[in-house]
Amino acid sequence: MRTRQEMMKLILDFAQRDERIRMVCLDGSQADKDAVHDRYSDFDIVFFVTDIRPFTQNQDWLQEFGEILILQKPMDWYDAPYDYHSRDPYNLLTQFTDGNRIDFRLVDLSDLRAELENHEPRQVLLKKDAWLPIEPTESNEVYNVARPSEKEFHDCCNEFWWISLNTVKGLCREEFYYAKQMYEHYQMEMLIKMLSWKAVLPYDFHASVGKCGKYFKRFLSKEEMERFQGLFPNGEYEDIWQKFLLSLTYFEELSSDVARELSFSKPKERSREIKQYSKEKKQEYDKGRE
Repeated sequence: MRTRQEMMKLILDFAQRDERIRMVCLDGSQADKDAVHDRYSDFDIVFFVTDIRPFTQNQDWLQEFGEILILQKPMDWYDAPYDYHSRDPYNLLTQFTDGNRIDFRLVDLSDLRAELENHEPRQVLLKKDAWLPIEPTESNEVYNVARPSEKEFHDCCNEFWWISLNTVKGLCREEFYYAKQMYEHYQMEMLIKMLSWKAVLPYDFHASVGKCGKYFKRFLSKEEMERFQGLFPNGEYEDIWQKFLLSLTYFEELSSDVARELSFSKPKERSREIKQYSKEKKQEYDKGRE
């Protein structure tokens, strides 16, 4: 696997040789001082070019960076095709066979408005023209968990308890993927939001738990992390039931803590009644399997 230094040299040498590329920036985790930096880190590279069309219409230039394992073009999707005659920004997500990944973003110099509004961490690696208005950004505050309004807090609670009834229904019917989707996607999304708020309370919301809570282990004790991990079930109905019931108690505790710390009114949802209802349905489910 090529090293970070080798990849950076490859990128900059390519940009130096091509006069159409007027500036190169490094975005994403590699530009964020607080992110994890290891051999799995992607290179989020932005090429600012005089005319984007030669780069989008003929993508052979990608071969300069190595043997491609798989390529994704998120801005040219089956239901929203890209106009290759336009100068709109374009992304090429490129995984190479040696393990490196470069996510290229191409930006035409004729339209820099969106880039000027970008407040995420950014390093300027190369600037051939002094007039270009793009500047480096060191702050990563844009990633911080946002302080919720009281309405957002209560809406989160309502959604969690509402979706829990869908999870119960799916489990009682043994509708496997429906139950798993309701629990692990929709319901867990609300729990993770509440847990994120709880995690950054000691930092007055000047902290980030990362995308999908990937940095939770930085904020949670070993016991708390184990409790969170213990909410994810295997593929057996009994295990899904048990993890689901545990999540109800955990969410109730989290929401109470957040409400108290932020001086919000107590959640209006009838959590005790819903917990009892869920336990009764579990008992009915167990009797039906005898």
